[in-house]
Amino acid sequence: MVKFIADGFVATFERVDDVMPFVISVQSLLSENPTFVGRSLGFKFSLHYGEVLAVETSYGSDVFGEEVNVAAHLNDLAQPNEMVVSQAAVEQMPSDYKARAGESESRPRVALPEEHRGRLPPDLP
Repeated sequence: MVKFIADGFVATFERVDDVMPFVISVQSLLSENPTFVGRSLGFKFSLHYGEVLAVETSYGSDVFGEEVNVAAHLNDLAQPNEMVVSQAAVEQMPSDYKARAGESESRPRVALPEEHRGRLPPDLP
């Protein structure tokens, strides 16, 4: 499910394995599509794992819950072209993504192209 909010969006996934291919595809689109190349769009990504309440409303699909708020807060912490990942999401990542991201015991990193690798805030789950 995808919910658009101004010039951003919230995407939910049933399987953790589907998240990183989606993010990498968006990054590729932004770096290869002539419409976006050369523009300083500075997309930010956040990734969190948890239970949400998904509902159909008169204006479309929506998601609610504390986990949505955590993801939004993480996104606020991200710099342009960066992805911030919660510890809860890292724990759910397949081991190949953890390895590609260069996970260390103290601070996992995200599996984006090297120039877009992110950070974890110390005070969030």
